[in-house]
Amino acid sequence: MDQEAIMKIQMMEQETTQLNEQLKMVDQNVSEMNDLKASLDEIEKNDNKEIMANLGKRIFLPVDIRDKNLIVEVGKGNFVKKSVVETKKVVDEESDKLNEAKIQIMGRLDDMQNEMNQMIMEFQKAQMDAQAKGGEGQENPAHGEPGHVHGAEEHMHEEVVADKEESIEDLAEGK
Repeated sequence: MDQEAIMKIQMMEQETTQLNEQLKMVDQNVSEMNDLKASLDEIEKNDNKEIMANLGKRIFLPVDIRDKNLIVEVGKGNFVKKSVVETKKVVDEESDKLNEAKIQIMGRLDDMQNEMNQMIMEFQKAQMDAQAKGGEGQENPAHGEPGHVHGAEEHMHEEVVADKEESIEDLAEGK
């Protein structure tokens, strides 16, 4: 494999690692959005004036609801009052954006997998071609058998294969 191909594979591995990390973050954010939406549903349905507010790390605080309007950050430190229904729309929009990002990341990962598979097939073909060309007309010292010659016109293996098959049969029969 040439140096350029090795470098390309290394770069692809790095990108794959980064994309997988991004995918984990997106999945975590989707999960948080689903939890948030469930909490908003609870506030909307709850006729009581008390809920358990999650402070994080499984720590909850009983809270009295004075107003069902929520204060929502809309970006860059700007806050506005929104109803539960309006807030759920914001959450849905954010969830849609996250799901779109997830689809894009997964698509890129699929593209990279296909590209890597193509590179592997090309490498294997090049190896097979090199092996076929490298042995033509030369005695192959790896076999260590006299008269074992790889030529363009003929290839003599029949006797050797037959002997090997017999020895395998002999081993199977315990001879």
